[in-house]
Order: sequence, then structure tokens, then C-alpha cells
Amino acid sequence: MKICIEPFVKYLLILTFIVLILVSLNGLMGEDEGRFSYMGRIWVENDLPPYSESVENKTPGIFILNAISFALFGTNIFFMRLLGICSLVLSAYLLYKIAILLHSKEAGIFSLVIFGLSMSWKMMDGAFTSYTESFMILFTVIAFYILTKTKTKGDSYIILLLLSGISLGFAIAFKQIAITSGVALVFYLILIKKEFKALHKKNISVSISLLFIGLLLGTIISILPILFSGVSISEYTKGSWLILADSGSTPDLSARILSARTLWLNSRIVFFYPFLILIVLVPQLLRKKSFIALLIWLAYDFIGVNASGYYFGHQIKQLMPALSITIGIIISEIIQKLSIDDYLKTKYKIKLISLLILFLLPYNLLFENFQKIKSIDYIDQNKELGLFIKESTQNSDFVYMMTNANALLSYTDRVSPTKFFNPLFVNNNEEHQEVLANIYIKKPKIIVKRQEEKQFTFPTEYHNYLSENYSILKQKFGYIIFHRK
Repeated sequence: MKICIEPFVKYLLILTFIVLILVSLNGLMGEDEGRFSYMGRIWVENDLPPYSESVENKTPGIFILNAISFALFGTNIFFMRLLGICSLVLSAYLLYKIAILLHSKEAGIFSLVIFGLSMSWKMMDGAFTSYTESFMILFTVIAFYILTKTKTKGDSYIILLLLSGISLGFAIAFKQIAITSGVALVFYLILIKKEFKALHKKNISVSISLLFIGLLLGTIISILPILFSGVSISEYTKGSWLILADSGSTPDLSARILSARTLWLNSRIVFFYPFLILIVLVPQLLRKKSFIALLIWLAYDFIGVNASGYYFGHQIKQLMPALSITIGIIISEIIQKLSIDDYLKTKYKIKLISLLILFLLPYNLLFENFQKIKSIDYIDQNKELGLFIKESTQNSDFVYMMTNANALLSYTDRVSPTKFFNPLFVNNNEEHQEVLANIYIKKPKIIVKRQEEKQFTFPTEYHNYLSENYSILKQKFGYIIFHRK
């Protein structure tokens, strides 16, 4: 089936793609990218699958993609980032299509611009397009788009509801917090059913059941690769769901409050607040079930963004699909209300789109990347040290990171002696003892720690073992590399 995209929309999508490419060219592997890259590598190269052989608090989708990335191109960052960029551009296009179905073409264009360019912001970790949110957002938006398509495809609603549920299952397979979007999807179904004539006669209980069946199918499909690799349901459940209750997955209350205040009151996100306030100028929107459904989607994703309490930039991205469409519809409705001729309305739309693009472009990241590319002294510290460790060891040697250094570990091409390769997820004495037992047995050739460790406190046994069995091999970039005596 040929997809026809209007020239103006095509240019906006190309602009979004180019901007995302440019901000991703920072050349640095992020710490999350390092974790996912490492887990994908050891799964492919060493037959050590997630959950049973490496600990992280994500559902399996991101590990599957990173395993594919390593199998195709080895340790790299650009394949996954390119996949993430394509996911975000496709999400922008689907948001455009949803807005058309719910309101107008103009609302779709505003939604596309707001979503696409905000994804490149530094405050949203725009450079790191390979993070889980890029793929979670894509499948979440697909789920909402498919459900919205029932407006014109009511005769195929059973298949569409199943596909929407499957897509939601895939979204959760990339990040658990997509569950909040799933709750919003149910409300969305209930409300648009009252507004879309094609769904009037459909039983709501049956419709929700079809969504749930699709969700189960999507979840089953997403965990098949790890099950085929020998991971048990118990290991998957503990490693991707129960782990969320550990201290490594949630901060203390004071840190949550401080981070929330900084994000919602003192960041670039406040740019969107005036647009939301403009709803007072078009109160008729609040009488539309589909618009109320969007507000519910926005509310639940707001809950999702606040759920973990960490407020990392990439987590804020979850809010943007619903926020972009909501603002797009508000702006478009206001313009339609203006008592002027169509020529002036078109002129105002073009000016407003141009202003949005100018305000939303990620000038700081573009400048930073330009400076890095221009600088002849630029060094990828993690890659340099990782390759040094690789050259200083053999394939069978183990390397233990006594700090949070996932990107560095990924570049070593070596395996940690313990599944707790990242101390972030070592939360109690029992787990510390398991790590120590692994270290005693496997005797890592290299142990790496920071010269000044501020994030983690290790029991005395670690330091005693290190001082008795290791000597300093190299100190550089704030790291101390210890070599077994």
C-alpha cells in the first residue's frame, strides 16, 4: 500500500529527521546505552541472557534490539540511535494522522512540529535517541492511532482492537511505565466509542476484552526470545517487575520533591503552559468526548512521568505525544474561530508554525555537537579506556566495575564476573555477598573504580579484597584501573 504524504508535511518530517540526526552526533555512549549495549553483547557473544545472567530493571524489548544491533554491527551507538530516530519521526507522523482524525489537518501539523522538535531538546536527552522511551512512545502512539482508525474502519474493529492491544504490549515490553498509557487507552476507547458512530453499537466490555487479549499477545511475543534463551518466567518477573521496588529504582522523598520542582517550574517544559491555558478561549472543546480522552491520556502520562521520581530527561518524553496533540488542537481551534478570511488564516498558520520551529529548535545541543566535531582534542574517554582494558586482557578474563561505568564496560568487550554488573542494582547485604562470591571464584583480571566515588558505598570486604590482590595499572579520566597481581 502506497503512503501518500503531502509535500509540506514531508518537509517537516525531513526537518525533524535531520535535527534528530544532528543532535545525536555527540559521539558519546550514554550510561543507559552502555548498560543495554553490554547486555545485548553478552547475550549474543557469550550466551548470557538478560535477567538470569545480567540485572537491569527494564522489560526485554531494549535488550532484544541491542542484541540485534551487536549481531549486525558489533559494539556501536549509531544503529540503535538511528532506529530511535526513525521511531520518533514515525511517531510524529502518526500523531499528525491522529490529530486529523480527531480535529483537523492544521492540528496535525502543529502536533507534528511540537512533538518532533521537542524530542531533540537537551532537557529530554535529545542526543540519546536509542533509549527505551523512543520505542515505547512509538508503540504507544501506534496503539492510539489504530484505535482512532476505528472512526473510519468500524467494520474491522475486532482486528483493530487486537492490533491496538498488541502494540500496547510492545510498548510495555520497552518500558513498564507504558501501563499508565494503557489505562488511558481504555478510557480513550470508552469515550471515542460515544463519539464515533461506527462504534455506537459495539459492546464496551467486549471491546476492552479484545484490547486486553491483544495486550497479552503482545507481551507473550515480546518475551519469547528470552524464554528461548533459557530465562524462566520467575526470572523475567523478578528482573523486570519486582525489581522496581528496589532502592536502585526509586529515590528518597526529598530528592523526588526537589527534582519535580526543578522540572515543572524551572525547565524548558514551561514553554507549553501558556498554550494549555488557551483552552479557556475555546471551551467548546471540553464538550467533545475525544478531546476529554486526550486530556485523560495527558493526565495518565503525567502520572507516568512522575512515577519513578528520578525525572531523567528521557523520561519526560512520555508526556509529549498527548501534550502535542492537545496543544495542536487548541491552537487550530482558536485559529478556526477567528473572524477573518481563509487567506489570512493560512497566513497566520504559516507564521505560527515558523515561530514554533524557531522556538523549539535545540540550539544548545546543536552548538555543543558542532564544537565537539570541530575540536581536534575531543576524546571519547570511555571508549579509550575500554579499548585499553580490552588490549590488556584476554577474551576469557573478567572485568568488574566497582562503580557506575556501563559505557566503559561495554567497550571492553569483556564480561563482568557477576550478573550485578552495575552496582546500582545491588541493594542489600545478600546481593553484596553474591557479588563477592562471584568475584572470589572468577577472580577478575581488572577492577575499575572512580578516584572519588560519590554514588555508591561498598562494604569493607570489597576494599580488603582489592588491596590484597590488585595493584594500580592506570589512572586516567577520574578512573583507577586495578590489575590482578
